Amino acid sequence: MREREFTPEERQSLESNPNVLKVVNSNIIYTEEFKQQALHLYKEGMSADSIFTKSGIDTSIFPKDYAKYALRRWRNAGKKPVSSDRKQRGRHKKTGNMSPEEKDARIAYLEAENDFLKKLRALERGE
Repeated sequence: MREREFTPEERQSLESNPNVLKVVNSNIIYTEEFKQQALHLYKEGMSADSIFTKSGIDTSIFPKDYAKYALRRWRNAGKKPVSSDRKQRGRHKKTGNMSPEEKDARIAYLEAENDFLKKLRALERGE
């Protein structure tokens, strides 16, 4: 990610490239085909900067090692299992890999815990 937005000339140059899907503010969205091809070439030993240059993308407008880090992000994104279209946020659910019996036991435990806490609060209030 860049710290500044692209100039109109940089933006026009990037948008005219068939490997670029969209340019938004300071971010570039590349086509999936380009990402896959770039990862394949990188795996075969071609340098990241060479891949971008060969594809018509001027790497001089990016920070140092931009191409290398972009390829790393794309490679790592492919390793993560995709469970849905939306990103998982917040804490991981503890019930994700539980069987129905384990879930029922957890629900019973949590209900008992809630009842205990209600009684404790009532005792603290003097009820």
